[in-house]
Amino acid sequence: MKLIVRIAAAVAAVIILVFAVFFAVGPQQVWLQLTGPADMGRYDFDSLQRSASSNDALACSPSLCGESVDIEIPSIEEKPSELIIRLDARIMSETGSVVRVDDRSNPAYARYVTHSPWMAYPDTTDVEAIDLGNGKSGIRAYARAKIGQKDFGANAERLREWLK
Repeated sequence: MKLIVRIAAAVAAVIILVFAVFFAVGPQQVWLQLTGPADMGRYDFDSLQRSASSNDALACSPSLCGESVDIEIPSIEEKPSELIIRLDARIMSETGSVVRVDDRSNPAYARYVTHSPWMAYPDTTDVEAIDLGNGKSGIRAYARAKIGQKDFGANAERLREWLK
């Protein structure tokens, strides 16, 4: 019985030590060392290749992304570049960890890296505005998690908040 108690105490001590090191080093730095850069690069909206796990979300205006859309976004009466400027201002004013990571060479496109509040899990979100004609723009947005198999709806919720 004493041996079991000692083993349990040793396991608990190791777990506490691992968490202490994790938070002392910083979650973002740990994930960087374990999985590489948080930015997963530009998403190819033309291929619409979704994540194999359920840790992503796709939001699109009608007819821009086929049938695999999680969130439908209405068209907006605004030029694509103006829409991205307005959306970027809204996203960057958000509290929390949001960094714009694209090179800003396309005024109708933006890419962001976000980190979850406590464990700092990295996600990459691409947003693209498409000229639909008649002064209207459509949106294609894809949010995906770099780590894990499930995000419990975090990426879909982020897209809903950003695009409302």
